Amino acid sequence: MAKSSVLTSKVSPFVAFLGGSLALGVVAAGILTPGIAVANVVASDGVNLAASVTAELPLIDLQSRSTIVAKDGKNWKTIATFFNKNRVPVSSDQISDNMKNAVVAVENPSFWTDSGVNALAIARAAVQNAAGTSSSGASTITMQLVKNQIQEQAENSGDDEAATAATERTLTRKLSNAWLALGMTKEYTKDQILTQYLNISFMGGTIYGIEAAARYYFNVSAADLSIPQAALLAGMLPSPNNTSPDKKDNLPAALERRNYVLDKMLEHGYITEAEHKDAVATPIKVDITPTKQGCALAGYNAFFCEYVVATIKSDSTFGATPVERAATLNRGGLTIYTTLDLKLQKAAYQASKNWLKPGSNPFATATTSVKVGTGAILSMVQNRPYSTGSSSYSKKATAVNYAADYAYGGSNGFRAGSTFKLFTLVDWLTKGHSLNEYVASRDTMTFDQTEFTNSCSADGLNGPDWKVSNSISWGQSSMSVEKATVRSANTAFISMVKQLDLCDIQGLAESMGVSRADGSDLNMGLSDVIGNGEVNVSPLTMTNAYATIANNGVYCTVTPFVKVVDARTSKELNVKGTECTQVISPEVAAATTVALKATIATSTGVTATGANPNDGTDLAGKTGTTDEGIQNWLIGYSTEVATGTWVGDPLSRASGFDSNTTSKGVSGYNLKTKIWHDVMTKVDSLYGGSEFPSASGPLVKGTNVTVPDVTGLSATAAQKALENSGFAYSMGKTASSAVAKGLVAKTEPSAGSSAAKGSSVVIRLSDGSRIAVPKVVGQSKDVAIATLQDAGFTSLFTKSVSVTDQDQDGIVIAQSLAAKSEKPAGAKLVLSIGKYTAPASASPSDDDDDE
Repeated sequence: MAKSSVLTSKVSPFVAFLGGSLALGVVAAGILTPGIAVANVVASDGVNLAASVTAELPLIDLQSRSTIVAKDGKNWKTIATFFNKNRVPVSSDQISDNMKNAVVAVENPSFWTDSGVNALAIARAAVQNAAGTSSSGASTITMQLVKNQIQEQAENSGDDEAATAATERTLTRKLSNAWLALGMTKEYTKDQILTQYLNISFMGGTIYGIEAAARYYFNVSAADLSIPQAALLAGMLPSPNNTSPDKKDNLPAALERRNYVLDKMLEHGYITEAEHKDAVATPIKVDITPTKQGCALAGYNAFFCEYVVATIKSDSTFGATPVERAATLNRGGLTIYTTLDLKLQKAAYQASKNWLKPGSNPFATATTSVKVGTGAILSMVQNRPYSTGSSSYSKKATAVNYAADYAYGGSNGFRAGSTFKLFTLVDWLTKGHSLNEYVASRDTMTFDQTEFTNSCSADGLNGPDWKVSNSISWGQSSMSVEKATVRSANTAFISMVKQLDLCDIQGLAESMGVSRADGSDLNMGLSDVIGNGEVNVSPLTMTNAYATIANNGVYCTVTPFVKVVDARTSKELNVKGTECTQVISPEVAAATTVALKATIATSTGVTATGANPNDGTDLAGKTGTTDEGIQNWLIGYSTEVATGTWVGDPLSRASGFDSNTTSKGVSGYNLKTKIWHDVMTKVDSLYGGSEFPSASGPLVKGTNVTVPDVTGLSATAAQKALENSGFAYSMGKTASSAVAKGLVAKTEPSAGSSAAKGSSVVIRLSDGSRIAVPKVVGQSKDVAIATLQDAGFTSLFTKSVSVTDQDQDGIVIAQSLAAKSEKPAGAKLVLSIGKYTAPASASPSDDDDDE
């Protein structure tokens, strides 16, 4: 049975002191060569050992690789790794005894009992140094660890000169390392020292430490290394790049070194004869398993990965400067737990690539999803693969993250089309208006810009008259704000802005996290209200703004982090998390959702046809299309997740209505609904959603007021009277009426009735074709007929009715057409004329007696 390598107790201070005294004494006395020569070497180096070295060198946190992980169901999965040194520090119990035994046997057989230095070897090195020859090896495992730690500390601080000096083979360096090794041996157990040594050691290429080496060369953990595997790795330590088994030319040297280590393990009793024989007979078998480094190898997760890296570089938690933060990522041994949902990410990528395969199509697409209430980024994909070597004009691949702002992915963003109308709608409701209010919405309208308010500018708005058209001809002079949202009527929204302040709309958008993708001030113009101006935004920014509505008006900053842990210490870093602020009222948010739900609903939506999965989850959202369909959007949400899809030409050239942007028989303009549908189907299956909060009352229905009586007024006077009462108006068909032709005959709703303030009242002008029926009851027959004829009635008839009142004889008792009713001139009108009939004389009573 081979002996155990585990020793946990500290070497006694006395032994350490004795070893140190011996080492320095041998050198000082020069017992192996003339002392004067040795003394001269020390003097020439200008070293006063007592002043220049310290016995304190704590075990340092080692450079190690950082990993970005994401959730795949219940499990965390690595999507990217970063390192200058590919190292995975492990504890002693995670390293096999085979590995510990092999290293001790070949590097420092007396390790478990020595003081950390080899005094005779140091003396021999001093003699060689004095003779002008190179210094031979004199390092124990502890001294090698000292050297490696000093070198790593220098590299961490960016001191290249100190890092080089740490490896110099001079007497001064050896004496310094010996002194530090003595102190290290007194402060730490042998097991701690050996574990640190195995974690710090260079193992070829970019591989550092035994765990990374075991995984790379054999695809096993350090805990599972066999005797032959351990011996091979131990044999690599003096010259890793020349004996690493990943190169065919190195195999003979690797085999020789491995067998030499096996011999030493047998010699020092760590393996038996039988184990030695079997190990020597075992051929070298490797399973080279490279670690993928950086975002470029993260597949369709690469753009999210780059977003995470950019976020780290912007966060002072990771260092004072971007350079320091990048160094932390590559050296700090971080485990970065992200918000990415790999199941949703995969589905989103498949939908993007399925509907818009990268290649000849000038259109690209990006989709991102955000968790409502937390700002957690759940997915971030695009159809074009990640490639740092691609031209910005390439249709096949790109390094630009279309979903994010420039600072986080290099994109300058895109015009948002009608998705930007959200902010006007919210401000409209915030100011106390309702969804039921009517606004002018003629298919083409010309607006005087000086009539608009923009308190952000001292000069207000100016410029030439602005002609605005709806993308679809609705043929309505006015419509409700809810219907204008569903139909995405441009003229209606500009009419709304005329009653608002553009500065307030901009401020509202900013409070919901909206900024230009290039980092400049939002600075909205009037055309930006309908998303056709100069403001370019990212899909992530817009999606998170819509998430604010889903979150009952609470805006939360986005984050890619769940937590960040220093894997070496298991301590969690205090990274900047989500910050949430109530920016609009829950009532306004609920009313906004009413309109946006109707926009997405299959029964009412006209601009988002085919987008709704109709899977039982409440959804709301808005489409957006810029002129010529160059940029196309669909952003929507459930109560749990907001998702935004952009489809367009990154170079702003190709039209979504052109055949060259068609994919799978779907126009580039409509691809957004197909992709969003497929992504949201997966979202709903993973996260579900509850019913949206109910919304009613004034913000939805408006405040009721009385419709004024404008009968008999001119159209202009009637319109003014209606506007003064808070109503919009529209002109209806002419009405048959007794009112003079061209004047108002009636309104719908009628005068005196109650209707929502801001709603539209239909004005109907008279065609003058009817006559008001005069009241002729009580007049004589001749007078009545004359009155009716004077009024214009031509079809008059009379009939006699018996009356017993002589005063009613010849008098009109009734008329067939009601007085004040309006009838055509030829309407039949029958007059009932009284005819006196004397009452019958009384008959004698049967009870009377004749006298």
